[in-house]
Amino acid sequence: MSQSELAAKVGVSRSTIASYENEISEPSIDVIKAIARATGKPVSYFIGDNESDLIFAQARQLITMLRSASISGATLIPILGHVPAGDWQSAEIPEAVDHISLDETLGKRAHFGLFVDGMSMSPTIVDGDLVLVQQGRLPANRDIVVVRNEHGEVTLKRYIKTREKVFLKPDNPAYGEPSSEVGFIIGVVIGVVRYLGGRLK
Repeated sequence: MSQSELAAKVGVSRSTIASYENEISEPSIDVIKAIARATGKPVSYFIGDNESDLIFAQARQLITMLRSASISGATLIPILGHVPAGDWQSAEIPEAVDHISLDETLGKRAHFGLFVDGMSMSPTIVDGDLVLVQQGRLPANRDIVVVRNEHGEVTLKRYIKTREKVFLKPDNPAYGEPSSEVGFIIGVVIGVVRYLGGRLK
């Protein structure tokens, strides 16, 4: 089946299918189910064995469950623990440590939240902030992304794309040089929740 044929059956663009195949972005659970139906394969076929793959697959399942319990005009999304803003670190074991209620417009776009550990993205994002992450879309130049490397480690960095190259960089110059290790984009940060009294968690 060609990319165009699969895209037509799933209801997305051909370029979106290409981004999934090239591991540039990750499909939502609804898209995974649609691809499974279109190809005649089980959903489990499209979820990898890497522990961090399972973390974010379970996140999408939690989203469905929480949204079914959402009150009118608001949406609940799961908070899945922490993401390092600094050095690469191993992904946490899947667990919804909490949830947050968002207005319906933002809640429909955000798939999960992560507490930030570290100051490499300050002053934009600081230690203790809660970032709201959207999956299944291509990052644009200067987006802040949650990214995973080939070792299954994750970090939070700014995505930079020029004509010559793509790389990740911290906003805080005290955290060293940009990294050419882009890896797999788990999701794009679309919002930040900050408690002015200190760390949320």
